[in-house]
Amino acid sequence: MIGMIFAILIYGCIRIGGVSTVIEINRPTGRLQIFDCDPNPYKRHTFWTIAIGNGWMCAGIIFSPPLVQSLNSVRSIGDARKVAAMSIPAFVILQILIMCEGLGAYAYFSLKGCDPIA
Repeated sequence: MIGMIFAILIYGCIRIGGVSTVIEINRPTGRLQIFDCDPNPYKRHTFWTIAIGNGWMCAGIIFSPPLVQSLNSVRSIGDARKVAAMSIPAFVILQILIMCEGLGAYAYFSLKGCDPIA
């Protein structure tokens, strides 16, 4: 799965024209403004919607079957803590890669003239 995410990111950047093109296309739309602290919950991406949304997703992952199985299969509580500590950064990295794929998809379709809203 991780290999395919990287393959899609690399292939998408090549098709679009590079990372700089992806950034140039996404910057005017406000998709790269991470620290917009507007409390409006109806605004697409703000610091609060991303932080609260990812917090709920992290809380849901605590009870996911793969993580529970991993925690139950280790020998000690210390090893279980190590597994949990490794899964949190892995989840954050995976979320960042998926967000980058979304930026690439938006750039690709806006270069093709496709309006996803329409």
